[in-house]
Amino acid sequence: MTDLPKDIACGASGHLRIQMPGVTALIDSLREAFGKEMVDQMIRTGLREGTFWAVENGLVVGRPPVAVLDKHFTELNNSAPSTKEPAQAQLPPSIDRRWPV
Repeated sequence: MTDLPKDIACGASGHLRIQMPGVTALIDSLREAFGKEMVDQMIRTGLREGTFWAVENGLVVGRPPVAVLDKHFTELNNSAPSTKEPAQAQLPPSIDRRWPV
């Protein structure tokens, strides 16, 4: 398993790979499709220019639009805590092979 670029690898409360599993799974699939160096460079550029952002489990990386944050935190606050165990096997995210354009 690969790690996020060092400049976004750790959040204030721990490692983002654990805290944002959906985002890191997507990034891993993009790296597999397009190469680690290219994807990492695009993430760094996007963070610097404000064109890359991710929101998962109440954590935010980058600068998403306010509407995205409002929607995420509304959904997060309205969801009932789950007492069920999460599914063990999850399908990997699908890859949009048109990216980057």
